[in-house]
Amino acid sequence: MRRITTLIIALTLAIIFLLTDEALSLKILCNNAPAPAGPVKYHNMQVAPLFRYHVSGDHFYTANWNELKGCNFERVIGYVFAAKQPGTVALHRLYARTPVGNHLYSVRPTEVNSLSARPEWKYEGITGYVYTSAQPGSVPLHRLYHTRPNHLYSTRQTEVDILRKRPGWKYERVIGHVIKK
Repeated sequence: MRRITTLIIALTLAIIFLLTDEALSLKILCNNAPAPAGPVKYHNMQVAPLFRYHVSGDHFYTANWNELKGCNFERVIGYVFAAKQPGTVALHRLYARTPVGNHLYSVRPTEVNSLSARPEWKYEGITGYVYTSAQPGSVPLHRLYHTRPNHLYSTRQTEVDILRKRPGWKYERVIGHVIKK
């Protein structure tokens, strides 16, 4: 009886941890994840959720629900503008197939052009538009890199602080600001 009670308590605590906002990720199979509400209005401008997914060691971010096949849903990390707005820049997506697959997101045209010119990188388009600096209702979008290779983007300072202390992770910079979820 004591072992069953201990097991129930341990399982309950594990479930609570996974469902809290501070959990680093909540894994849900893409195909089973609930359909999103879709674009919403923010100060009379259309914004879309920026979904964070993980697939085969690569973190993948998109505002387009239809792109998600065979990925593990982690969370919505914020909202991006669907079209260019004053004070925003394009958030470009690139993908490197070698050696293991790595998505990179950038707002810097020189970085985008430089990587796009390399044969291992493929330009995949604009994911959305982000603020260039902090604005009311926005949060910084941090970019980190792991030597696997893998880029990770986060709006949670707690997550950034934890990953910076882990072997292989390097903090790169704030690449823009997204609307808080």
